[in-house]
Amino acid sequence: MLYHIFLRLTVQASIGAIALSEGLACGEIVLTASVIAIIFTSPVGAILIDWLKSKIFLQNKKNV
Repeated sequence: MLYHIFLRLTVQASIGAIALSEGLACGEIVLTASVIAIIFTSPVGAILIDWLKSKIFLQNKKNV
């Protein structure tokens, strides 16, 4: 489960850093928004993945 979270965090952080590294005026704002998005969406995503995996696996066992 942690593997998926770290992949997602890496992608969001790298996308946020592109605007900053390109020297755009909005670079700091984009990076800040991306960090805030990481902070709020990662726990929610982890909880949903944990909750949905049991429901999906239970459905698959009934169909087999």
